Amino acid sequence: MRAWSEGPFTEWMRDRITRIEAASTASLDLEGAPAHERGIAAGVLAYALEVTAAEARAAPIPDDIAADAELLAAYVEALDGVLVPFAARAAEAFLFCAAAFDETGDAAWSEWRAYCADRNADIVESYRLGDGSPRPTNDASATPVEGATSDGSMAGD
Repeated sequence: MRAWSEGPFTEWMRDRITRIEAASTASLDLEGAPAHERGIAAGVLAYALEVTAAEARAAPIPDDIAADAELLAAYVEALDGVLVPFAARAAEAFLFCAAAFDETGDAAWSEWRAYCADRNADIVESYRLGDGSPRPTNDASATPVEGATSDGSMAGD
């Protein structure tokens, strides 16, 4: 397991991290851009983060690990230790995405807002990230998340 985790898995994760960080850095150029552009960028970044975590989580578990409950528990704990930060960043980016589309005030972006809100909720549930923070509803007709801003913060932070 160590050879895999320190070899191919680490190489794959480093490649993903490099690409995601490049996209994240490029998105900084969108400061002051229209809200829908920031929403799209946040959604794409969130998707890349989410897919990275999901693909790693979905990788087949070697039979010798799956057959040993103690070893499997250690494997899942170690894997989650690496993946939860990706999932948390994805959830935050999807929250930003929903808030940016709220900011547009344009119903044309409601489907995108709903998508971002749904992905946020699914990630928070799947990775048990709930911290009591307000989350967007998937109801596109709903009012904006109270206190959420498209700069990724909550009002008053």
